Amino acid sequence: MTRERVLVVDDDAALLAVMEAHLKRQGYLVAAFTDGRPALEALGQDPAFAVLVTDLDMPAMHGQDLLRLARQRDPRLEVVVITGNGTLNAAVTAMRADGAYDFLVKPFETLNVLSLAVARAAAHRQLVLERAALTERLNALTLYTGDAILSADERGLLQVVNPAAARLLGRDDLTGRLAAESLPRSLTNLLANWQTLNLSEPLTVELAGPAQAQWVVSLAPIPSEGWVMIIRDVTVLKRLDDVRFQLLSEAAGKLQLPLAQAISNMAELNTLVGAKDPRAADILYRQTAVWDRIQHWLFDLLQLVRIESGLDLRPADVDLAAALPEIARGAPDRAMRDRRVSVALDLAPDLPRLRIDPNLLRQLVMGLVRWAGGRSPSDSGVRLRVTHQSGQLAFEVADTGPALGEADVARLFEKTLGVGGSGSGLELALVKSIADRMGGQVWARRQAEGGLVAVYLPAPSSAESASSQAAR
Repeated sequence: MTRERVLVVDDDAALLAVMEAHLKRQGYLVAAFTDGRPALEALGQDPAFAVLVTDLDMPAMHGQDLLRLARQRDPRLEVVVITGNGTLNAAVTAMRADGAYDFLVKPFETLNVLSLAVARAAAHRQLVLERAALTERLNALTLYTGDAILSADERGLLQVVNPAAARLLGRDDLTGRLAAESLPRSLTNLLANWQTLNLSEPLTVELAGPAQAQWVVSLAPIPSEGWVMIIRDVTVLKRLDDVRFQLLSEAAGKLQLPLAQAISNMAELNTLVGAKDPRAADILYRQTAVWDRIQHWLFDLLQLVRIESGLDLRPADVDLAAALPEIARGAPDRAMRDRRVSVALDLAPDLPRLRIDPNLLRQLVMGLVRWAGGRSPSDSGVRLRVTHQSGQLAFEVADTGPALGEADVARLFEKTLGVGGSGSGLELALVKSIADRMGGQVWARRQAEGGLVAVYLPAPSSAESASSQAAR
């Protein structure tokens, strides 16, 4: 049974006694008064009252005045007003203007309508208190966290901008403003793509911020309320990564010739051994596979340098419907073929031509497929889906491996040598560099099973495509 405190006020002493007795039988702690003035004084007692039940038409203090003064003293107090047919309009006004939770018309059909109204009002108050406590804890969290936190309502108006976000974005006037008009272009583009493509699941993406800053952005919907965005500034880490990458690329250039000689020597040794020693031949085969992985890594590393520097890029209008099937057939590497991991290609009809260096397109598709293939178990497959909507070309690859963890998503695009699986470990770093070069975005999305990486590239407009076709 409930032990909520209820304050009941009615100048009709007989009805007051009946209401008091009924509510007590329901388990409420009841204080009853025939005058609103002592009832108002009782509100200062502890513990606080949950619900005030008051008649409207009383001689000493009108119920509407009591309602207004009581809620001034305790804004969390819920009020149920009692009215006769003659004062029904006043009851409606009390609900709309003065914050009454409900009203009852007397005489009551049964006393149960009273206890039900009180129960609903008390439950509503409890929800309000719980929400306020959660909001207070959330505000403390957002106030002291080092990550920038932004949240907007369904209209796109920013409701939460914590101090870290104000510092990161260099503005302390963002609350109440439209996100699409107030945030940096990289963030507004991200939001526009996410909303245009009707994506309702959380995503994590690495973006370039102002002044060569690098951000990791997590974006998630709040059902029926808007969205929340968390931004982590990783500029210092990325600069350290760039220094390491430069050293690795210099080492890769020096290792190319010795590695080619080593592979040639392995091939010559395999010819000498032949079928004479199967065990030695097997060792040679496995060792060659290791050298092959290292060679892939060196090649991908040097390709990253080429892409990020913009050297030797020759854009052309590529017919995706014709080019992608051939690229997908050649995408599986030795490890994928050994484990019998297949590639399923799903192309939307009427894909537009894409202006891109054909080699970049090949590396983009191969990077996506080999990353997914490295995560997929033997005798399984990966799916590459290419669609066109809202001015975006979407390349989405899904694997059948384990679900991506939060830590996995955060490190997917690092320029590091992969351990185990297929490819060199630089596949997604290549993919991201290509997307950046094309003015696109790369998103990693967590799923219940497997992983999904999506690349969104700006597609040419119909007019641009027609103009390009005419020029040809």
